[in-house]
Amino acid sequence: MLHILAIADINSAKGKIAKQRLVDLGVSFEIIPAVFPSEPHPWSALYDEKRRIRLNGYPLVKGEVGCFLAHREAWKAAVAGPHETVLILEDDFKITPEDLPKIASIAEIKESKNLITLLFAANHELSFRRWLKPGDVQLVVPTHKAYSTLAYFVSKQSAALLLKHSESIFCPVDEFTNMESLHGVPIVCTYPLLVSQDGSDSTIGHRAKPSIKTRQKLIRNYFRFIWTIREKISRLKTLVKLGLIGTKVETRRNHS
Repeated sequence: MLHILAIADINSAKGKIAKQRLVDLGVSFEIIPAVFPSEPHPWSALYDEKRRIRLNGYPLVKGEVGCFLAHREAWKAAVAGPHETVLILEDDFKITPEDLPKIASIAEIKESKNLITLLFAANHELSFRRWLKPGDVQLVVPTHKAYSTLAYFVSKQSAALLLKHSESIFCPVDEFTNMESLHGVPIVCTYPLLVSQDGSDSTIGHRAKPSIKTRQKLIRNYFRFIWTIREKISRLKTLVKLGLIGTKVETRRNHS
């Protein structure tokens, strides 16, 4: 059964629109309140700003910390709730009634229970290996990072792992979900992607990357190199586990 956890500020116009979309779709859902940190900087005991600056050269903005905390609340609800698999949505999602049966069918795929299954990615192009095709839904394994936490399935087990490994927040949540070597939960996508974005302003707010000093760039690039190696090893293990070593890599334009 499809059950949705929708992260939204129900007191805002945007949150009310998101709730009405779910009502119109006729799905089972809960609202996970958006988090707007009220504590003084650094806004949460979980946010490790020193680690963030050491790894990236600049801090997170308040909205990024709040967004991560809201997803953690959704993961807690996924672990505590009665549903083995849930779909987590941010408030700027768009789902068509025609795609809803395909989305609902993903919740029943046993092989995807302990994965993160993305229904949207911000990438302009997707490169992937085809994995499963149960019915009208194609599940694929991306060959690169697939950024977005707009819409994704998690199981109780995968949500528990995401919670366990996010007790120190040092990056935006959509970067964290891509760190398979850190949390141990592989990412797959649907193809085509089944959820789109409505184009409204982000709740996070402005988050342009500031310029950083040369020394900080060198340190950042070193840590990126280490993370890249770790990720390649982790994703290679996933390909072996799923039996996809040597399979064809396809690249498609993302029209989501």
